[in-house]
Amino acid sequence: QMNARFDDAKGVVTRYAALVYGVPAPPAGVIDVPLHGARKGKSRPARPDEPGARDASTTYAVRHTWRHGDHAIAAASATPRTGRHKQIRVHLRSIGTPVLGDALYGRAAVSALTGVPVPRLALHVEAIDVPHPSGGRRVEAAAPWPADLAALTSWLDAHWTPEAGA
Repeated sequence: QMNARFDDAKGVVTRYAALVYGVPAPPAGVIDVPLHGARKGKSRPARPDEPGARDASTTYAVRHTWRHGDHAIAAASATPRTGRHKQIRVHLRSIGTPVLGDALYGRAAVSALTGVPVPRLALHVEAIDVPHPSGGRRVEAAAPWPADLAALTSWLDAHWTPEAGA
């Protein structure tokens, strides 16, 4: 069962799982960073008082970390409270922890992790919770961690130093 209930226009709550470069600090919290549209369909953090900025909020929690020398990777959950374009990717980058494999918002992390077998953007819809059409109750659908990302976490367990999550 999902631990967050946010009342957006549709009553839908989506929880994501991600592998990020670095460890979010604090290990759990809320990212409240307004977003603004950018060129070529991108989004970016808005400047203070910038016209056209849209409120955006994401809760997150670190589940597990791996370390190797000066590098760290964290497994985290993220639940957007608002539904903005590329919100999770922009929010996680805004706190210094871009999603692994994110060539659009995490280029520095992509180049820093030479030798780590990142197959693709390491972001996955873990569960979605929706109102039942008859009303009064909710229905959750969960999706298991995909095989390619499971192989990456197994590789991290074998080659990096695992640490307990927050």
